[in-house]
Amino acid sequence: MKLQKLFTILFVAIAAITLHSCNSDSDDSTVQVANIVTFKGNSDGQSVFTYQEMNDAPAVTIRSNQTLDDTKVKIGDRVYIVFNAKYGSEITNNTVVELLQAIAVPTINTVVENRPADWETSTALYVQALFRSGSWLNLQALVPSSTTEMTFRLLADPQTINSSDVQLYLVYTNKASDYGESNAPTFASFNIADVWGLSSCTQITVNVVNSNFSTGSQFVFKK
Repeated sequence: MKLQKLFTILFVAIAAITLHSCNSDSDDSTVQVANIVTFKGNSDGQSVFTYQEMNDAPAVTIRSNQTLDDTKVKIGDRVYIVFNAKYGSEITNNTVVELLQAIAVPTINTVVENRPADWETSTALYVQALFRSGSWLNLQALVPSSTTEMTFRLLADPQTINSSDVQLYLVYTNKASDYGESNAPTFASFNIADVWGLSSCTQITVNVVNSNFSTGSQFVFKK
């Protein structure tokens, strides 16, 4: 993937992972890139990630110029990162990037379970994007600013689990007593490997109680 010049960078109201090195200033020869990646550990003063673009783009290993605080993130965790890379270059195996920000992302496994009876009237998300990268679904949404009691779940309808179109339900709950007066951007990453890998599955349909009507309440991903 050749890097283009302009990306939207969102700053998330979740505790950031401590970086163990100073950031250097960027210049016109670099581009800022944001993505949700899988943390593979620290090695030789670098943090190592599996990086994958949307859909079935090949996964590659990238390395940063600094390490992450491994008391806050474990190997296999999903992490939202922002980094500088050379403008016009390609991200290939063992590309070294200048890490600017790293934020732990909730990593949720898909479970086969009926949706709650009150799901349709549950708290809505303002979904900005829901995209697939390999066997991961990645969510970018606005939520009430009080996020300490926030949880996500992804449920696979047992009646459709062996059909060609598996119905998934994204369940969001926030038990905070005071939501605050503003919304904050957040991310979550859902492991759909067990469903996506079913031989009978040709597509999945993700159902969301979504207050952003421009993106809709259903997201269809075809094989």
